[in-house]
Amino acid sequence: MLLSTRDLSVHYFTYNGVAKVVNGINLSVHEGEMFGLVGESGSGKSVLAMSIINLIKFPGRIVAGQVLFRGENLLQKSNKQMTKIRGGDILWSRLIPSPDWIL
Repeated sequence: MLLSTRDLSVHYFTYNGVAKVVNGINLSVHEGEMFGLVGESGSGKSVLAMSIINLIKFPGRIVAGQVLFRGENLLQKSNKQMTKIRGGDILWSRLIPSPDWIL
């Protein structure tokens, strides 16, 4: 297993209450596979991607789960360790769809 999440949950704590943006996500990506995430605007795609690389900022917080990369939990890594992993072993690319792709 290259990458997996187990019961991953990300909540945002605001003055108006708690927004459960990512709630109990499980996914698996094996060596040699490509993974694409699609969904409606505001469905939590970017929050899920940012949580995988451990870049959730205040007022957000990863409240549960694991992100395993080659068997190691990325959520237990220091910022220095994650900096080496981001852009090295894990690359996040955000593609903005073009109307031409549909045609």
